[in-house]
Order: sequence, then structure tokens, then C-alpha cells
Amino acid sequence: MKQLTPRTRRWPSFEISGTESHEAKVLNNLGWIYTESDDSEHALAVYEESLAISRRTGDALGEATTLHNIAQILKDHFDLDTAAHRLEEVLPRFRTAGAAAAEAITLNSLAWINMEQDEFDSAIGLHESAMQLADQLGDDNIKAQANSDIADVQCRRGEYAEALDRYRDSLNVARSKGAIVEQIEARTRVGSVLRELGDLESAFAELKDAR
Repeated sequence: MKQLTPRTRRWPSFEISGTESHEAKVLNNLGWIYTESDDSEHALAVYEESLAISRRTGDALGEATTLHNIAQILKDHFDLDTAAHRLEEVLPRFRTAGAAAAEAITLNSLAWINMEQDEFDSAIGLHESAMQLADQLGDDNIKAQANSDIADVQCRRGEYAEALDRYRDSLNVARSKGAIVEQIEARTRVGSVLRELGDLESAFAELKDAR
């Protein structure tokens, strides 16, 4: 993917108006665009600038959001220890701000890192905490993601039967929402687990439907 032209200076309009908190939000959005464009170097640069502004203006939620975004890049580049440190740093800030959805998403991200580091019990515990928050919020998307992620951990531990039940739950949720892409992803996971369990006929049917 074509990289975006690097941003080399602050926008004069923000410097003149002094609306630094707004600038920090725009920088976060720009960082997201850089990230989606596979340009992590410039994404990190604008996130660090946004972070400095949030700290200078006392915007605790903005600071936590930016730290989370930085952690996602580090996680994607498998700098897992640093990413985990960043995520652990932001969790209490999201709690203090009452940002339960952001807290749940952060818990899921931290759990994924734990799974990659073979800390399976800790990973499941974090995902379960995310599911509890999602229940309180009535957020089926976060809950379904955490449920599917727990199944991923169970697969890592060879607990395929337990994982199959969770993947099927995720498939049912996706069907109820009419979410085609999520249905395909869930069917693929169901089919893969059925293959591991030796049920090749059912695995073939699921994977065929997921095409």
C-alpha cells in the first residue's frame, strides 16, 4: 500500500487558535490512517506528538487513548513486553474515566499478548473480565470478540471441544446480526476445529460454506 506523505510540522490553524486538545484528537486520527496504510514509523511519530499534547493539557482520557494506540502498533510488531506495559498503564486510566468499552477492548488486547506468551490462564481471565464489562454495557460485539478469543486460547491448549462450542456461539451471534464477514470467519474457525477433532466431513461442509 502506498505510504502517505510524512507530516513534518504542526498545523498553523491549531497553533494560532491554541486548541491543543483538538489537535491531539486530529493527530490520533492521522496516526490511525498511517497505521492502516502500513506506515508505522509515521504513525508512532504523530501518536507521540499527540501524547505530549494530552499530557501537557491534562487530558487523561486522550493520553490513555494514545497510549493504547501506540501499544497496538507495538503488539502488531511483536514487541509484546513493551506493548503489555503500555496496556497495563492505560487500564486504570480508562477505569477512572469510566470508559468501560475502551477498558474491555484493552483487556482483550492484553489477553492476546498473554496468549502469545503462553500465559493461557491469565489470557482467559482477562477475556472473561472483558466479557463481564461487555455484558454491563450491552455490547454484543466486544462480548463476541472476547468469546472467540477465549476459544483461540483453548485451541492453543488443545481443548478443541470447548473451543468448538465457543466458535459456534460466535457464529450464531454473527448470523443474528447478519454480519457476513464475521460469519465467514466463524465458519472457518469451526471448520478448522472440526478438522482437528477428526470430523472431516463436517469440517469440509463448514469450510465449503465459508468460501
